[in-house]
Amino acid sequence: MRACWVPPDHGTVEFVARAGVATVHLSSVVDSFHTMPPPHFPEVVFLGWSNVGKSSLINSLLHRSAVAPVSKMPGKTTQFHFYTINERLPAFPQMTLVDVPGLGEAMADDAQMRHWQMTLDMYLQKRGGNLRQVFHLISCEILLKNGRPSSLDMAVMEMGCRYQRERKLNYTVVITKNDLIRSTRDVQKVYHTMCKMSRKAGFQRPQVIAASVRKPIGRVQIWKKLWRSVEKDEQRGLPQLRKELDALVAAEDVAALRAAVEQATGADAWDYALRAMLRVSSGALRREVWGLVRNTSPEPGVEMLLADQDTDLDDLQESLLEAAELDEEEEEALKEEQPQEPEEEPEEEEEEEEEEEQEATNLFQPKEGLLLSAAQERAALAVGEVAFQADPPDLELAEEVLRELQGPPLAELLPL
Repeated sequence: MRACWVPPDHGTVEFVARAGVATVHLSSVVDSFHTMPPPHFPEVVFLGWSNVGKSSLINSLLHRSAVAPVSKMPGKTTQFHFYTINERLPAFPQMTLVDVPGLGEAMADDAQMRHWQMTLDMYLQKRGGNLRQVFHLISCEILLKNGRPSSLDMAVMEMGCRYQRERKLNYTVVITKNDLIRSTRDVQKVYHTMCKMSRKAGFQRPQVIAASVRKPIGRVQIWKKLWRSVEKDEQRGLPQLRKELDALVAAEDVAALRAAVEQATGADAWDYALRAMLRVSSGALRREVWGLVRNTSPEPGVEMLLADQDTDLDDLQESLLEAAELDEEEEEALKEEQPQEPEEEPEEEEEEEEEEEQEATNLFQPKEGLLLSAAQERAALAVGEVAFQADPPDLELAEEVLRELQGPPLAELLPL
């Protein structure tokens, strides 16, 4: 940019982002985890309370007016929508944006809401290395009206803190509907509420963006995160890798195949390397492959940038000022005003808040025992199939795989 005398400002980044989205394709619409398509590109998920503006933000980012369905009524998005960007254009950045049903207040019954929440829980727990970024949208409307987030929002923040620490998954809070901010008092209220939420969730430096569909500032920051999520993996093309693995199978080079599994980046490469090992399978090797399925998982193949390079909570007040529509006098007043801690909430309100949060404790919490990702489940099915079709069949291994997948006992599947 500098060589071309182009200033690297928000307008330039917005122009580049718009040019980088050559095609957008609604690749899949599903209502359960097990019907979701296999992940072929890095995935970025947008989640939050119903009517928080997820679909509107996606349309704004893609510079399309009607890609994701929007409505003023809560609950317009009732299924999981997968939007693939530049699907057939490998020279352009390729990714999948996932728009999910809202967490609450939708025009749906309790059973449907629980189904959506459980599906989202499974997606976040088991999608694997292709899930690169979580954008958690929280509306200024809720923060200003209630003075605190919903219990589900807190559960999501705690999940984001845990996954960021354990899985290096990028998690960012996006504050939406900033046009509802009308005064410096509103800015302070949103800022102090987010500070309280972040401390409670366990964050040290949470990533927070104030975004508006009307102004480019928030979109630019989101796009920078999207580009980093899809940085080119330093790996060979999958067709070439398959040829090399097929040659190793023909040579029965088990050591090289084992190394290929351990070094694979991406779910497709990892899955093909495991299946290649099964093609030269003996009884002992089948057991080894099963051990690799349980104890390894496909690496995402990109190194996420450090959090301190992004917009954090310290910059939130300034971002809210840019996104909101305050006059100059109010902006100057806020900059000169010393930060003040919010008043302590009455004990009764704190008890009610704790009771509501207790209801969401089972959501987005780590499950007991081994939790296989979607890629690991597919590989496990391949191991079980090979074990069952072996001569003689390895029924003990097949039974163990079924038990790990929480399937029915093998005796129920065998013919009488």
